[in-house]
Amino acid sequence: AHTFGRAQCQLVTPRLYNFNNTNGPDPSIDTTYLTQLRALCPENGDGTVVANFDPVTPNTFDNQYYTNLRNGRGLIQSDQELFSTPQADTIPLVEQYSSNRSVFFKAFVEAMIRMGDLQPLTGNQGQIRLNCRVVNSRRSVENDDDGVLNIVDGKMQYLFDESGRRYLDAFAGIAVVNCGHCHPDVVEPVINQIKRLQHPTVMYLNHAIAEFSEALASKLPGDLKVVFFTNSGTEANELALMMAKLYTGCQDIVSIRNGYHGNAAGTMGATGHSLWKFNVVQTGTHHALNPDPYRGVFGSDGEKYARDVQDLIQYGTTGHIAGFICEAIQGVGGMVELAPGYMSAAYDIVKKAGGLFIADEVQSGFARTGNFWGFEAHNVVPDIVTMAKGIGNGFPLGAVVTTPEIAGVLTRRCYFNTFGGNAVATTAGLAVLNVIEKEKLQENASMVGSYLKGKLSQLKEKHEIIGDVRGRGLMLGIELVSDRKLKTPATAETLHIMDQMKELGVLVGKGGYFGNVFRITPPLCFTKEDADYLVEAMDYSISKM
Repeated sequence: AHTFGRAQCQLVTPRLYNFNNTNGPDPSIDTTYLTQLRALCPENGDGTVVANFDPVTPNTFDNQYYTNLRNGRGLIQSDQELFSTPQADTIPLVEQYSSNRSVFFKAFVEAMIRMGDLQPLTGNQGQIRLNCRVVNSRRSVENDDDGVLNIVDGKMQYLFDESGRRYLDAFAGIAVVNCGHCHPDVVEPVINQIKRLQHPTVMYLNHAIAEFSEALASKLPGDLKVVFFTNSGTEANELALMMAKLYTGCQDIVSIRNGYHGNAAGTMGATGHSLWKFNVVQTGTHHALNPDPYRGVFGSDGEKYARDVQDLIQYGTTGHIAGFICEAIQGVGGMVELAPGYMSAAYDIVKKAGGLFIADEVQSGFARTGNFWGFEAHNVVPDIVTMAKGIGNGFPLGAVVTTPEIAGVLTRRCYFNTFGGNAVATTAGLAVLNVIEKEKLQENASMVGSYLKGKLSQLKEKHEIIGDVRGRGLMLGIELVSDRKLKTPATAETLHIMDQMKELGVLVGKGGYFGNVFRITPPLCFTKEDADYLVEAMDYSISKM
């Protein structure tokens, strides 16, 4: 697989190229990577293109093809750009290109045959089958308006684009589709509920809402038994922060640098990441040192980081706070797993200051880390737990779970969320819990996640660019650096490798402040075979840098 100029291509219907060369293309040329077909082709309407030319004799080159290749799609802007790409040294494009189009095209075709992009047709002298067309996809699936894949179908851990090409999804809609895309045991009960009743509002009783509330509360420890439904993680965290302030009578919140909690007023304030903050008033939040074992000042010493929480309370507040909010593994921040001992030490400090401990489980919840909740690995019982994403397997649903005593603060006024806890979304939520239990997805996340992390750690030993492999279960991060000693973020390389992996049919996410961390959060039905292919695709893509 390769990038040619700025054009990247994907598998579609067969097209034919006819070369009036008596010898024909050499069928013995290595086609090891034939299954990763990538090439360039002008649009022709009927699904085939025949370019008539003799690769040996100039002047018979199909100028229309050249025009389409060079300018028609608007992807290759200049000769200089064509030869300045990182991949140019892997494709023997001749320097005579600018003066001899036929020489250029001959080299181009030969390169694609060698890479497996073109397959000689047995018994058809001088014909080559080309299974690709141009697509406008030169950047991350997340970050480029003109490069986003058009995904039209999903099945478990796979996604399919408009041409029918299959992708291994190692991102799961940003840690959302925990059960797998279009899982029948989620889809069917939702369809049945839609046919019966879509939205009664929580002003009335409904079995779907009640059953899910009870099942969800049973998954949490202690006295965490009261459930408030929302539509998203941002809404859930906003509600949790407000409840903490109402319950304690204090206004100060402590959160962690590099954490992400949402994009509304309160949650944006709690977010410790400038890339996600708009220039609006954000007050009352104090950001503690990030207990990052890889980049943090104290390494893996969690208790030393926790002392900064104490200092913030002592010197930045009245000595009492409303609450402390954190993720067990920072998702948007680059899959940073908090330093050992940090959460329990911070918990004690917060409780002594009269604050509530809020666990943001929006990304780490619902079995993703190998525990049902991320906080379970840290031996704490939060006062409030927020959740979304994996809760509904793609349905807009979030929740706040807390104790009856804390929940009582909302009786002081009228709290209402029109769509929070609607019958369809809660039906999906209950189905998700049933699938996780029935198919033992928590156990699978732990087993396959450990296997994948081990494979990625082996890859780190092979490639100097991999600075860190981290995370738990199927919530993993791979940080890329151009200098291991200085830990210089390899931002451009990360984007390039992501694109190459996409070309190989593997979709991953990226995050971290510098955009240099691969986020691996596949559906929890991910298999060891899937893990192997992901690692192979990453290995190949890095090797071809």
